[in-house]
Amino acid sequence: MSAAMATEERILSRLTHIECLDYARKRCPLKEPPKEKSGLFAGITGQKEKQKAEIDKSREHNVHQVEKHYFARGRTGYRNDNAV
Repeated sequence: MSAAMATEERILSRLTHIECLDYARKRCPLKEPPKEKSGLFAGITGQKEKQKAEIDKSREHNVHQVEKHYFARGRTGYRNDNAV
């Protein structure tokens, strides 16, 4: 593979998502979303809103991880950020 092909976004994305997926998952792991807790007073104490905020924060982190490390965007994305 030539150097120009090795820096092609489509090729690195394929490698990251198909051939090297286990390696990419170990190198750049995603956060497990927190478990939802339910209770009699969860709505009264504001626990549900806190849990939703934690789940949203975890989801945003995971989206950021995937966008940054599972794709090769930008001029230096393939060199600095891609998981492979």
